Amino acid sequence: MTMSAKSRRKGARAELALVHLLQENGFAAEKISGMYKRGPDLSVPLLGVDRSIESKIRKRSFARLYRWLDGADLPVVRDDRQPLLVIVPIRLALEIAKAAEKAPR
Repeated sequence: MTMSAKSRRKGARAELALVHLLQENGFAAEKISGMYKRGPDLSVPLLGVDRSIESKIRKRSFARLYRWLDGADLPVVRDDRQPLLVIVPIRLALEIAKAAEKAPR
């Protein structure tokens, strides 16, 4: 199934907004994805390693995740036989990342 041009533009806007948010918070984020280019959307150096970020935006696919965040600071989820995932609001993730970058290594 091919993605519509409208969906591609929506995704690209979300990726650029995330890059700007990260940059405004002191991280050297860059968009590395492109049309027909496989791989992650963004790269962010964190703790001396270039971290890859995959950005997803959907109309209502994540409603359940937002409901879980309504009653918990850090919901933890996993599919059967898969590693645990922590759902973290971006503001908290930025706070944690900033503290980690400042901590002595």
